Amino acid sequence: LTRGAVYIVRNPLDVCVSLANFWKWDIDTTIGGIAAADFHSFATENIVVEHIGDWSQHVRSWTSQSNAGFLVLRYEDLLLDPETSFGALAAYLEGDQPVSRERIGKATELSSFEVLQKQEGTSGFRESGNEQQFFRTGRADSWQSALNSKQVDRIVNHHREQMEKFGYLP
Repeated sequence: LTRGAVYIVRNPLDVCVSLANFWKWDIDTTIGGIAAADFHSFATENIVVEHIGDWSQHVRSWTSQSNAGFLVLRYEDLLLDPETSFGALAAYLEGDQPVSRERIGKATELSSFEVLQKQEGTSGFRESGNEQQFFRTGRADSWQSALNSKQVDRIVNHHREQMEKFGYLP
């Protein structure tokens, strides 16, 4: 029995920059990828192919549900105010059980980008599916120095509705 689900949404402008780096694709190819209705993950020795759809389809499919057993968090809010975001997550997961500020603080500390990046450096990160670094920068708004205005326009024009819904329009 599943109690619920947590979905973390991220600005597609930053998603594009991150995926381009991870897949070693140029930005324009990546923009096309996150706009493709038939977009899917890549099979590896340990990962099966998964239909993802374009960024907007994926976000809409998860966030349009009207189910109390579902929590949506913005990646940028996790970065901006991790204790509040982790507090909301802990309250969601724990239900009626109170969660101490100390526990939230410890969870925030142990899941910080720096800690995850350090763990990857010493132990690897299985989900990366390859030899390259998975935890790259962990920042929001890196798109501002990586995308030109035409690239931004392409992404916004395709994903405007969901970007507006989550406050991602530049």
